[in-house]
Amino acid sequence: MASHLHLKFVKGGTYPEESHRLLAASVESSINFFPEERPNQLLLDLSLNLKCFVSQRLVHTEDGKRAAAIEILLGTPTVAQAIHKGEIETIKEIMSKSENLGMQTFDSALFKLYESGKISFEDALKNADSANNLRLQIKLRSSRGIPEGNVEEVKKEEQRSSFSLSTENDDDEQIFNY
Repeated sequence: MASHLHLKFVKGGTYPEESHRLLAASVESSINFFPEERPNQLLLDLSLNLKCFVSQRLVHTEDGKRAAAIEILLGTPTVAQAIHKGEIETIKEIMSKSENLGMQTFDSALFKLYESGKISFEDALKNADSANNLRLQIKLRSSRGIPEGNVEEVKKEEQRSSFSLSTENDDDEQIFNY
């Protein structure tokens, strides 16, 4: 049995909101390369042979350079099952729940770059697959927090999306608005 290394370079869209489809687009374009009557076989082959997908996005840093936000997908049994079933859209969720295994989404990588002080809040959100999720993650988990000038903007965004998460210190009561 021969081993093959397949490298595919896929240029992401101009707009970060398009990049969340990059993994799915890469898998789909690989599948669409072959005749239509073979997609199930191709999904099976990919699910059995996928070892790792690594993707990077270069983000402007605070010092004017660039840092790589790296997304890592490992070929775990859960990922293999999702690919075999053709449920490519579930892979992002699997990745975010499997960081303990070494997987990482772009948003998680951006959070780490922001937390370490390498990138700005604005650049983190601008490059995020889900700006709302990253904004919420920064609000809840970041030691840097949301920059002073952006707090009002975040409150307005929460009101627009009809979702807010706040904690009141009076009586240690938590209030969740949906």
